[in-house]
Amino acid sequence: MQKYHTSGIQDLLGSYAGIMFGTGIWIGGGLLLLTLINPNVGISGFITVLSAYLFSRLLGKSEDFLHLHYYIYNPLLVGLSLGTVFKIGPTSLFFLINMGILTFIITSSMAFFFANSLRLPILSMPFVICSFIAHLAAYRYSGLFVRHLYIAPVFPYQDGLPEVVAGFFTAMGAIYCLPNVVTGIGIFVILFMFSRILAFLAMVGYLTGILSTTVLTDSFSQAVASPNSFNYILIATAVGGVFLIPSIRSYIMAIIAVAVSVPVVEACQIFWERFGIPIFALPFNLITLTTIYAFGVSGAKIMAGYYWGSPEATLDNHITSTSRFPEHIRPISAPFAGTWTVWQSFEGEWTHRGPWKYGLDFIVTDDDGNSFAGNGEFLESYYAFRKPILSPVTGIMISVVDNVPDNSPGEVDEASNWGNYVVIYDSRGFYVLIAHFVRASIGPKVGDKVQAGQVLGLCGNSGYSPQPHIHLQAQLEPNVGAPTIPFSISSWINPEKKWCFNGILPKGQKITGVTMHRPLAESLELLIGTELSFEYTLNGKKQDDVNLWVAMADDATRYLADGNGALYFGYLDNMFCAWRLVAPHNSPLQYIFAAAPRIPFSLESGLWWSDLLPLGLIESCWKRELFRFLAAFDHRMFQVEATYQVVGDNIVAGKICFGRHRISTRLELDAVVGIKQIEFISETKKVFLRRKVNESL
Repeated sequence: MQKYHTSGIQDLLGSYAGIMFGTGIWIGGGLLLLTLINPNVGISGFITVLSAYLFSRLLGKSEDFLHLHYYIYNPLLVGLSLGTVFKIGPTSLFFLINMGILTFIITSSMAFFFANSLRLPILSMPFVICSFIAHLAAYRYSGLFVRHLYIAPVFPYQDGLPEVVAGFFTAMGAIYCLPNVVTGIGIFVILFMFSRILAFLAMVGYLTGILSTTVLTDSFSQAVASPNSFNYILIATAVGGVFLIPSIRSYIMAIIAVAVSVPVVEACQIFWERFGIPIFALPFNLITLTTIYAFGVSGAKIMAGYYWGSPEATLDNHITSTSRFPEHIRPISAPFAGTWTVWQSFEGEWTHRGPWKYGLDFIVTDDDGNSFAGNGEFLESYYAFRKPILSPVTGIMISVVDNVPDNSPGEVDEASNWGNYVVIYDSRGFYVLIAHFVRASIGPKVGDKVQAGQVLGLCGNSGYSPQPHIHLQAQLEPNVGAPTIPFSISSWINPEKKWCFNGILPKGQKITGVTMHRPLAESLELLIGTELSFEYTLNGKKQDDVNLWVAMADDATRYLADGNGALYFGYLDNMFCAWRLVAPHNSPLQYIFAAAPRIPFSLESGLWWSDLLPLGLIESCWKRELFRFLAAFDHRMFQVEATYQVVGDNIVAGKICFGRHRISTRLELDAVVGIKQIEFISETKKVFLRRKVNESL
């Protein structure tokens, strides 16, 4: 995934925020200031993180590398933990620098192993290991001054504060090695401002942990006073809000993970007390990593594929992606142009049974539902006869049969069941079979590469076929007659001129295949390195020009960038798709996404479609954050609905509705330059982006 260039200050502050799965300079800066409540702890942490950062630059590590904050938040945690024990002096300064570098080295090694061998994050395991090393080694270092030799800061204790509340805030502070109420309140406030989901899970995790401990020990006061209860907070936030898609199910899994961690916390404490050192975050790492691994090997669909900086952003992206691109297995194109009717669908009443149940048959019908003119005595009377059959996928021709004669209407050839057919291998790992071609009409040969939409031959009546039709199926083996597997039709136009995406077609459904307008498709083919410049007008006032360029992310996805954000896009079955937006609010990329989340390569007049957009496209306000929090309890809540319609020659008008928000968009395309102009009009703003005419194309 793409990582943006960062400065050294951003990386250093990012390490403070990364401990609580946060991002942003203001979060890291606020947490840095909180650690300085105890100067010895705060300075110790800063020394180790700074030494790790400088050492990484000495090794030649790039700033993009350090954007992965675990490389330096692990050294930070080691420094904070040592600051609670050793007073800063010449010897401890050398020791802190030493441990900062060592932690970075161990982190780099473990990160590679965990990612490539276990496919797991390292979390704060390097911190746990290096803190154990540091505390055990310190027994030999007489030059270090232990904490009890100097006066620790004193914080006023509020007698009126309930025991459980004081315990919660103390546990929050313990995450940064500052187990006191004042620091904990500050950390919780920053966490709440950053993510309501994480703040909610922090409370749920803590309460689950102490209640579970109370059940086992029969002592609520003992449970609340435990110095290790911060592990429960970290487990709940990691499992429920970071590595799983926030939902009721993820919250339940977080509660279960915390409950089963209670014996682990106690066991670790009994073992490490023998060495006179704390258990640090060992239970958090053990439980979280094993839970993630269990979900990973089981293929659970609630796993977050990527963490978008906050649980709210991850949830928003997940809801939008799954709504816009429903998970249908093996989407392929319709194998024809024009309007056809589904004659037999999956598990049809005639031949689509047993191992061959996943198949589609298509015929052409008139307004009365008839597939032929007159009495249907001749093949030429059937509307489907000799209509072009198009390749539904891009792939390699594996086998071709083209010499089977066509049957007379009503007759079938049981000896040559498939008639004239082709089998095409799709690089996604499956084969597509299309059957019942006209004899001697198939053009491509075995070994030829074919493109989706390329003419293969003509629809006939060969094989087990009582009337001219197209049979389509997918299979895992190349041989004809192999068992079928599920697939979906990726896009089509229904009789109401609605452009539909990716679905299973029922019997009787009339669909029109999408025909590509090649010049328009080529104009929207944004190659890496392409630069676009737009004149930008906001509420009638001219702003600085918007300069965009096309780059490629680590996963080979292309994106439009403006230096502050990215609009990821791609191409899917005759359309341009904006996949996702990672940009600050009011970014010009936001208006492009709103006006052009999808652009079909065939803009027939009157064509319309619907879409669901992320909440992040709506104007920023506290309601948006509230909706994001509530959406975790029901992913169907608070969806931003949008409709788009072709209203003129290469002009698409859009309407976006959400609550009281009413936004209109207008996209003007050109077969040469692609996106020519975008309008975005809401209650508070009017935005115009016009492609500069003097741009070099």
